[in-house]
Amino acid sequence: MLMARTLAQESRLILLDEPTNHLDIRFQYLLMEILKKQDATIFSSVHDLNIAAMYCDRILLMDRGRIIKAGTPEEILTEENILQIFGIHAQITKNPITQKIQVYYIPKGITEDCFILKNPNGFDYNESSYGMLRYTKR
Repeated sequence: MLMARTLAQESRLILLDEPTNHLDIRFQYLLMEILKKQDATIFSSVHDLNIAAMYCDRILLMDRGRIIKAGTPEEILTEENILQIFGIHAQITKNPITQKIQVYYIPKGITEDCFILKNPNGFDYNESSYGMLRYTKR
């Protein structure tokens, strides 16, 4: 509903916070296709690097709330940057169909750069360097 209202207003600038969060895969790509066709500047947080590579013209790579690098998907989505910021090895290729960057994650050798804070409600709170949260029952 809010997205429809935003698009109907034909805004020149649209700010979105994880617009594909909680959507099925088909609808994630459908939404990004609709947004890409807008005659507007869209500033959005996107945690799916393959969606970012497919639809973003420019990427700001952030770590703990700070901009680390800025550039095109080809400049930013490198194996070195992904290992440095996200703590996971990756293989970067060009998708032969879309001609866009494709990220394949390699879980072997994952580096652990999460901090764990003890929570009195019986859960451990983990926050990774890129802001994703997870809770684990102790």
